[in-house]
Amino acid sequence: SYGKAEISVPRAWVVRRNSNCPDAQAPGTLLLGFPSVSDHCPEISSSASYAVVTSPDRSSSSSQLRVPGHVTVNGVRVNVDSSSPLAGQWDAPSLDVQIEATGPLSTRILRTLRPGR
Repeated sequence: SYGKAEISVPRAWVVRRNSNCPDAQAPGTLLLGFPSVSDHCPEISSSASYAVVTSPDRSSSSSQLRVPGHVTVNGVRVNVDSSSPLAGQWDAPSLDVQIEATGPLSTRILRTLRPGR
């Protein structure tokens, strides 16, 4: 869980808080939040799956998706920008989160978004 949101990933995934580097050895990584200073990350395979959940800076125009569509997932309305079948960016204003997912499991992971308990 992160703030008002919950998201599910496979058990084999690594979960890291306040890190911007996916685990290159794991089948996938869930990154919750960003560090105050970004780390230099080792190279990651293009077939790696990872998801990043952050709180957007709503005062910044860069936090807004450029070409959003809208869907409702598990009762949450989200703005969707899917640039490819293997990547997506979702903005869920009601949960105050943005999620980016990359890799073969990206769509499956994004579809698990739900309000926290």
